[in-house]
Amino acid sequence: MALTSNNSVEEYILACRKRPDWWGKPGRILSDQGREFCASVNDELCKAYGIKRSVTSAYHPQTNGLAERTNRTLKTRLAKLCNTKMNDWPDYLKEVAYSMRTQKQKSTGFTTYHLMFGRQHRPIDQDDMELEVEEEGLSPADESTDTSCREEKVNAAQEKQTADYNRRKKGSKIYDLSVGMHVLQSNLRNESRKGGKMEPKWTGPYKILDIDCNQRVALETVKNGKKLNRRVSYNQLRPYLHSQLHDARAAERDESWESSHLCSHMMRQDTK
Repeated sequence: MALTSNNSVEEYILACRKRPDWWGKPGRILSDQGREFCASVNDELCKAYGIKRSVTSAYHPQTNGLAERTNRTLKTRLAKLCNTKMNDWPDYLKEVAYSMRTQKQKSTGFTTYHLMFGRQHRPIDQDDMELEVEEEGLSPADESTDTSCREEKVNAAQEKQTADYNRRKKGSKIYDLSVGMHVLQSNLRNESRKGGKMEPKWTGPYKILDIDCNQRVALETVKNGKKLNRRVSYNQLRPYLHSQLHDARAAERDESWESSHLCSHMMRQDTK
């Protein structure tokens, strides 16, 4: 479900109300933690339609990996058609989306068009208008065979993806965290912001308040006890190792800075 750059609550609600007329009511809506998605009016809308709501963790695109990968493919194809300023992409969006829907997927062996409508699409570049059109749909036996074949291929693809993920994850360090521990959070904002490479790689310390079943962690700052508005992903945290020597040196630096700041202030007063 795509929104324009306005990202307003009204636009989101309008899109939700249109969708049941086209494709039927969704069982669940997964979104990020934007205000237009997490407004109370959206909760009332989902409650009225009987739709379950889920939100992703901040800076954790794996939560909605299918949509992220689809967007990546979409942007790659649009980039090949757009002008040098890349500002006419809406003109090609429908054609690119059509090409993706009518391309056979490696994981299922079928096109998404076929899975949605139970038949192959009519090619738009076909000159011969006397194409054979099947008057009858798939028989129950054929439909059952298609479903079984599709499920087998999806299961095989999922097993392969799991094995690949575990192989990449093998070298990464996973910490055993629990409620009450003090932790640091990876500063993922510095990867995309201008000048962000000069920022600290870790922020905190924070105290763990809760860890839910989806490995999302609720935190509060140790310094002032303020609770963070958003939960973060478990794998973005590491234990905070307290060092008395570090605190002592930090206190010395603060004291030295205050002394030099006071001296410079007094010198400015004398010159006046």
